[in-house]
Amino acid sequence: LASRGIMVLRYEKRTKEHIEKCAAMAHRFTMFHETEEDALSAIDVLEKHPKANRKKIYLLGHSQGGMLVPRMAKLDKAKKITGFIIMAGNARHFLDLLPKQYKYIFTLDNSITPDERKMLDAVVKQVKLAKSPTLTYDTPPKDLPFGIPASYWLDLQNYIPAESAKHMTRPLLILHGQRDYQITMEDFEIWKTSLGTHPNVTFKLFPALNHLMIPGKGKSTPNEYQQQPGFVSPKVIE
Repeated sequence: LASRGIMVLRYEKRTKEHIEKCAAMAHRFTMFHETEEDALSAIDVLEKHPKANRKKIYLLGHSQGGMLVPRMAKLDKAKKITGFIIMAGNARHFLDLLPKQYKYIFTLDNSITPDERKMLDAVVKQVKLAKSPTLTYDTPPKDLPFGIPASYWLDLQNYIPAESAKHMTRPLLILHGQRDYQITMEDFEIWKTSLGTHPNVTFKLFPALNHLMIPGKGKSTPNEYQQQPGFVSPKVIE
């Protein structure tokens, strides 16, 4: 993007840069602390930057960041953001994705081992509890997805990105790679069904791209991310 004359502000995610501090927050930790608060701060930094065009500040969210774009639009009460980009962001509830992702990975070799079945059953059980109305702040993290405290999941319980995005009025660009196994075509179709009649929304599908917007062939796998260096497709940059 910088090569095309677009100023870009990037920074480390808080849960990567400050792991111990995040863990110490325990039962208060939510996606606001993990992602949204820093994104709002980044917008303030850009607005004050002498070389930035404050009338053209766009927020791009990838994956989890894309999922949170509708929430960011709501948090931006002063409307400092000109428009939004959802790149490989889920339209469904975040927790609905987890069992499907595990199952996809486990069946890449066309079978599920007993250990994989046990792990998949455990994930399904954790997801069910995290979405349950019986979930409380006192629910042990060990019983929840990734061992993350209940506060995190309570914050997301009623959040459906595609439904929330229906209230957005500023320009919105939704980008999706057809080979994405983490955020699948099912999500892209939900976005289109929910927002297809909204004049402020544009959809772009890239058949050869994976979750990282990098081109490849065949089924996308975790190894593709780790073993095959690549660059974001020029078509996405355009």
